[in-house]
Amino acid sequence: MALTRILADNYLHRNYEIMNRVLNQHSTLFVGDLFDGGREWDDTNWFEEYARFHRVFNKQSKNRAYMQVPGNHDVGFGSGIRYDRYKRFVTYFGDANTYITLGNHSIVLLDTVSLSDTENIMVSKSSTEFLNSLEDDNHPSKQYPRIVITHVPLYRSPDLLTCGPFRESTRPFPIVRGNQYQTVIDYTFTRHILDWIKPKLVLSGDDHDYCHVRHPINRPGLNKEDHTYEEGKASIGKDFADEITVKSSAMTGGIKRPAVQLLSLWNPDGTDKNPAVSEPWEETGSQTILHDTFESELCYLPDFLRPLIWYGILAAFSFVSLFSCTMMPRQTAKLEKIVRNLSRLGSTDILPLSQGESNGFRAKQPGQKFLTKLLLDWELPLKADWQAFLIHLTIWIGFVIFTFYWSITAI
Repeated sequence: MALTRILADNYLHRNYEIMNRVLNQHSTLFVGDLFDGGREWDDTNWFEEYARFHRVFNKQSKNRAYMQVPGNHDVGFGSGIRYDRYKRFVTYFGDANTYITLGNHSIVLLDTVSLSDTENIMVSKSSTEFLNSLEDDNHPSKQYPRIVITHVPLYRSPDLLTCGPFRESTRPFPIVRGNQYQTVIDYTFTRHILDWIKPKLVLSGDDHDYCHVRHPINRPGLNKEDHTYEEGKASIGKDFADEITVKSSAMTGGIKRPAVQLLSLWNPDGTDKNPAVSEPWEETGSQTILHDTFESELCYLPDFLRPLIWYGILAAFSFVSLFSCTMMPRQTAKLEKIVRNLSRLGSTDILPLSQGESNGFRAKQPGQKFLTKLLLDWELPLKADWQAFLIHLTIWIGFVIFTFYWSITAI
């Protein structure tokens, strides 16, 4: 458990550092579930995990991170949310019910887990008031195209909308609820978000796997006809909105290939009156989603198991080689002879000729001689040597410990 936690933290931290160094992005948006059990922890455990989270996702000098959208693992879901847990998250991460302007787009951060609380008005008040304010066509956020950030995906009919080929699971998107979770928000809230905000794009989380669907705006979306768009006339942010449920970026997220979702914004006119029309589709077969003012691409992270597998293979190979050369010299000498003979198969000249270059012979360079000696002259002892084995084994163990320690102590 402790080792898994160290490796998982290290994987996230290194990828976060590399992304910021290579991509040099302007902002990073988190879609909730920052913690695994934040809704259950007392203050002591919570603050320990809070410090751990900021060690993993450390502050970047050129990148603003927006972390205030809570997930059900952070505060709970709906009527199961405890107000003290909710208030603690808001105090240290900020209120998600707001909008920010990035690239001449309004990024609407919406706390849908507290919005779904129908019993405690102290929990749902901020989300409800903010969503209701967005019904007004003169809301300041509507100066620019809108992009909604929510932890819980919007309601959809999995029979009408499929997630596309980049989803790992072959099963339909689940529409279920349980203790402290719900896989989609209620239909009524979904319609309010789509019909009042009229976003071009919705980015959601919670599911851990990728899903791209297209929602109709100002239509119920409950039958096939609602998802039919007139080609050449239907436009994003007016007739439909794309939703991307982003993949988990953690190696412990229950998926084979963690990923992040890249988003590029381009709106030089600085208005919400872009006339460009997108070719409609019901699901995407592309890794890149391109529209008039934004482009989004699924970006896979490095395989978290492959380095560990190669470390293990190389460690095992080096140990077997060490043991064979020091403790089994006679048997290893036979293998050395075979390797030497194989190395001579390509040579037909017994002695070097005076006209070496013209007859296909080229004198060996010092570097080549060193490499040949290194690979073919194993300098095996005449008999098993325990002392040599223990000395080399100590050096080998030191290298293994150093490599493993370096790989798990990036933070």
